Amino acid sequence: MANLLAFKLSRLFAICGILVVALSTSLHHAKADWRDDIGVFRVGIVSGDDTRGTLARVEPFRLALAESLEMDVEFFPASNSRTLIDAIVAERIEYALLSSSGYALASVRCECVEPLVIPRSTDSTDGYHLVGIIRQGADFRSEQLSSQNLAMISRDSITGQAFVQHLLKNEFPATDLSNLVFDAKETSEATQSAFSNGEFDILFGWSSLTGDPARGYSRGTLNQLVENNSATTNAYRIGWKSPQIPHRPHVIRKNLPGEAKNRLRATLVALFDRDPVAYDSIEPLYGGGFTAARNERFRELVSFFEVLSVTADVEASEVTTGAVEK
Repeated sequence: MANLLAFKLSRLFAICGILVVALSTSLHHAKADWRDDIGVFRVGIVSGDDTRGTLARVEPFRLALAESLEMDVEFFPASNSRTLIDAIVAERIEYALLSSSGYALASVRCECVEPLVIPRSTDSTDGYHLVGIIRQGADFRSEQLSSQNLAMISRDSITGQAFVQHLLKNEFPATDLSNLVFDAKETSEATQSAFSNGEFDILFGWSSLTGDPARGYSRGTLNQLVENNSATTNAYRIGWKSPQIPHRPHVIRKNLPGEAKNRLRATLVALFDRDPVAYDSIEPLYGGGFTAARNERFRELVSFFEVLSVTADVEASEVTTGAVEK
């Protein structure tokens, strides 16, 4: 009887061992499948003319992603935003760092991308507003815009002007705003100075719209005007504001496996606290950590590009809102 019991127990243990090995093998294959399909995880960044220097700077970020995904990660250096958008739409890369406008353009060209995270500034905001700044005592009236001297804080952004016009048309549909003309000086500082000196009636810039209103809020054009004039906002006020525009997102392809998405999102949201060197290497502009992104936050920009019917021929310098995007 004892021998029979020992025999049965030995068979039971053997069967359990086989099941454990089978389950382990099955889990290993499930874990490896999507990594094998991808091969090397490719991250696109705009490197400009200094590819070697850019890749060296962002190496800590590459290592953080490789550890999170447990696979090889390579950077795809692009000379401009257009090349980066082309690459993610054509599935040559899985991940890209784009401006908010760049993401909207990619989304219009191909409904194959989604935002993963957005960086926050040190004031805890993860976006900004385009604003129309006027002098105290003046009014922002849509019916008068065509006859006023309008300035755009940045002359480098064609779509920045067009986007403001698009938003104004949506907000004031009864007013003909098709012939608005925006001017700008050589630099944003010169444009601000011209506005302060009365050369322009309205200055279109940007603002965080958070913080102390008396100091022109925490960041933005009004804040700079106050600082440059050593004054309070008694001289100026915001007469118009846009919906909030998210900071530049980290973008992934929609068909990326769910496990990869979850690993990336969790790693990035915790990156500021767990690996500040890696965070600073990839996000030197916004020092407040990453927050999870939602596609609906980009609705206004997507609508704008749909109306404008912008194609892949748009220049990289045009794919901005003329605010703080880099």
